[in-house]
Amino acid sequence: MADYEQRMQPEEGAKAVEKLAEDALAGFKADAKKEYAELVKQYEGASATVGVFGMGSVEVSVMSGEVHINPNQKRKGKGRGVGAISPEALVAIYEGRMTVMDAFHRGEIVVRAESAALHEGYDSFIRNSEAALRSKRLQKTLAQFRKIADV
Repeated sequence: MADYEQRMQPEEGAKAVEKLAEDALAGFKADAKKEYAELVKQYEGASATVGVFGMGSVEVSVMSGEVHINPNQKRKGKGRGVGAISPEALVAIYEGRMTVMDAFHRGEIVVRAESAALHEGYDSFIRNSEAALRSKRLQKTLAQFRKIADV
């Protein structure tokens, strides 16, 4: 796995990841209503810790039909796993220059979860990637991410 520099102070990074996650969530919810509803139904009662190397992480939970971004909070609901991605891989995957599997094998994505949860998460990613790519709001959030992460 590559060495990752701390791109910002931990508190600043955590706030940046929280804001970007909230913006991405709002964008996907608005632009891909059907896919959002299916994901909420699929992951109701679950949570996961997700992060960006060198920046920070947040807890994401699905409770009462809504997705919640919970910074600095312990897991709510049934924990599904922990994952992190490098800023460069996030951008490369979104732009189609790298696949999730390529990033995983290069150590640009690290995930810890039970095997069934890993496969379910990967299948969800593949199933919803087209809707994410079409989202104008997610494109704006990616532009903000590139600027903040200096990618």
